Amino acid sequence: MKAVWVFWAVTLSISLPAILATVPGPSAEAPAIRLDWLEVTGEDGVRQKVDPQPNLELGSTVRRIRLHWRLETEPGSEARGPVVRLAGFETDFEPTTHGFQRDYTHLPPGHYRFQAAFPTEGPAPRIHTLVSFRIPHPFWFSPLFLVFVFAVLATGIYFFLQLRGRALAGENRRLRRELTTRNHELERKKMLMARLAITDELTGLYNRRFILNLLEKELRRLCRARPGECLAVLLTDLDQMQQINRTWGIKTGDVLLQHVARCLKTCLRSTDTCARVGGQQFLVLLPQTEKRGAARVAEKIRQTMMFNVMENEGKSVRFSVSLGGAVACSPRQFTADLIEEIQHHAEFMLRGAKESGRNRFQISDLPEP
Repeated sequence: MKAVWVFWAVTLSISLPAILATVPGPSAEAPAIRLDWLEVTGEDGVRQKVDPQPNLELGSTVRRIRLHWRLETEPGSEARGPVVRLAGFETDFEPTTHGFQRDYTHLPPGHYRFQAAFPTEGPAPRIHTLVSFRIPHPFWFSPLFLVFVFAVLATGIYFFLQLRGRALAGENRRLRRELTTRNHELERKKMLMARLAITDELTGLYNRRFILNLLEKELRRLCRARPGECLAVLLTDLDQMQQINRTWGIKTGDVLLQHVARCLKTCLRSTDTCARVGGQQFLVLLPQTEKRGAARVAEKIRQTMMFNVMENEGKSVRFSVSLGGAVACSPRQFTADLIEEIQHHAEFMLRGAKESGRNRFQISDLPEP
């Protein structure tokens, strides 16, 4: 029994100092920290002190924030400065370098908490939240404002497109009218050019090219027609043209040619065609006309010219014409020389009328090939 007591006495004497060494002694209580004021500087440079309040709402135009705090310690105790951070902007605690204040400039919009801790409280010190505040987004970032801006833009774009559409429609109508006008002008000019291409400029009758093309078509039709159908050609020539030009002048001669053209139109049927083929010569086509009918038309033309005295600038100009005619009848074979043959025969008849004394006509049938 005595040995047991000795064992416990030795054990306690050895382990008790070590146990007592692990028990912490009395430590100084961490001082209290309080936020005195918060100074806000706006974009316009105006400073304003704000009393700390829970969930403080600052303006969106904050340029700088200055936080000032104080420590509340017991008399005679030595206070050690805390470490601070702005949660939401900083992640680690940092010691203060400018006394009991901290400045933050150009903070982005968000929620922030200014926190402090004392390293003397051990490896896991208690975190003190001195103030929490919020910097809102500018109003132009708010959903309502964005919806309003979108609506304004959409409305503006709609009206712009409407106005632009109306302007384009008006421009389209104007261009259509201009295009229609130009098309009509182009058609008119094309018709004018086509008419000038087949018309004699002085008399307004058809020209040589047109009458020869028409003569070819009529001869081809005649060669396909039933037997007995005829085509007559009259070549008309003014008798006193050279004398009138020498006596009254070329201008009077031009007026006379226009007068002759008008008289020729009054002597012909709607199916007949007249053209000026030379200086003072006119060619008349008489479809479906035999020799007797051609003679009647020639006599009508001769008398019309003889009795229609031209009045020009107080002067009475008398004139006459000579005519030579050729009549071709089917059946007949069309050849390349048929056009020249009928023209030469009409010229031969005209020359005979001139040599017989003028102011007369001669007509004969085209000889058979």
